[in-house]
Amino acid sequence: MTALTLARNEWIKTTRRPALWVTLLCLLAIVGIVFFQRYSSGLSNDDVTPLRLPDGWAFILGEPGPMPAIFGAIVVILLVASEFSWRTARQNVIDGLSREQFYAGKVLLVPGMSLALLGLVVALGVAFALPGTGLSDLTGPLVGLDDLAFAGAVLLSMVGMGAMALFIASVVRSSGPAMALFFFYIAFGEQLLAALAARFIPAVAAVAHYAPGQVFMNMAEARIYYPSLQEAAVARALERGAAAPVFPSATVLVGVALGWTAFFLLAGFLAFRRRDL
Repeated sequence: MTALTLARNEWIKTTRRPALWVTLLCLLAIVGIVFFQRYSSGLSNDDVTPLRLPDGWAFILGEPGPMPAIFGAIVVILLVASEFSWRTARQNVIDGLSREQFYAGKVLLVPGMSLALLGLVVALGVAFALPGTGLSDLTGPLVGLDDLAFAGAVLLSMVGMGAMALFIASVVRSSGPAMALFFFYIAFGEQLLAALAARFIPAVAAVAHYAPGQVFMNMAEARIYYPSLQEAAVARALERGAAAPVFPSATVLVGVALGWTAFFLLAGFLAFRRRDL
C-alpha cells in the first residue's frame, strides 16, 4: 500500500470525526481573540504598531505560542487512542493492513495535522493583517528569510509535539488517560522529573532545558529567529539595569527537536508493535 493511499485513508477517517472540528473551532476562537486584540489595539492606541505585513509575521507566528502545537497533540491523541478503544486498529489489520502500514498512517497524520493547523492560524493572522497593510509596505519581499525560518521552526515544534502525543496514545490506548498524562507531563511532569534527576545527577540541571516539552515550546519564541527583536530585548534589559538576556541557538534547538521527534516516533512504533491489538 502506497503512502498516498495511507494518507487518503487517514484523511477520510480524520475528517469524519467531530473531535477534529470541535478542536479546530476552539483553536481558531482562541487565536482569533489574540489577533483581534492586537488589531483593535493598533486602531485605538497610537503607541501600538498596527498589525500589518510583512512586519507582522513575528506576531502572527509567535503570539499564539505553543497553543497550535498543543491543540494538534490533542487531535492526535483523540484520533489515535480511539482506534484502540473502538477496536478499529484491530479491524484494520484484519482487513489487510500490516502493523507497519497502520502505524505509518498515524505517522503521516502528525505532519498533516501540523500543516493544517499552522495554515489555519497563518490564514487567520493574514486576514487581520491585510486591512492595515498599505502599498508602501509591499515594496520589499512579503516574506523574509527570518520569517521562513521561524515558520519552519513552529511547524517542527508542532510535529514534535504531535509525535509525543502519538507515542502516549500508542502506549496508553485510551483517550482520557492519554490526555491526562500528556497535560500532566507538559505542565508539571517534565519539571518534576528534571528536578528529581538533578538531585542524584547534578549535571542534569545544565541540560534540563533540552527536555522535549521545553524544546518544542521554546521553538515558538519569535526572538530566537529575529535579530532585531533580540537587539530590542537587550536594549530594554540594559535600560532597566538588568543583565542582557541570552537566547538559545536556533540551530541547536532544531537539531534537538529533530532528535526527540525521531525518538518518539520510533518508541511509539515499538510500543505499538509489541502489544496485542
